[in-house]
Amino acid sequence: MNTDPSHDEISEHARSLWQSRGQPEGQDNEIWLDAERELRARPGRTPLPDNATLTDAALAAGKGQRKRNGGRSDSSARSGSN
Repeated sequence: MNTDPSHDEISEHARSLWQSRGQPEGQDNEIWLDAERELRARPGRTPLPDNATLTDAALAAGKGQRKRNGGRSDSSARSGSN
């Protein structure tokens, strides 16, 4: 049985946290990790390590990927082209 929260569960909870915090800008990663930690803290879930950071997979699924490379695709970000 998979006890990890799904991407959709995390996304929904992160949006709720973001709204409850006054919709701050530039805190996407922190709010995403907070949402994931809170969901994983529920009984029957696998806890997220205290030193966890967003993985490339999580970044690719959300706004973090676009912010990290300025909105370019990975290939253009690597090549330095616009």
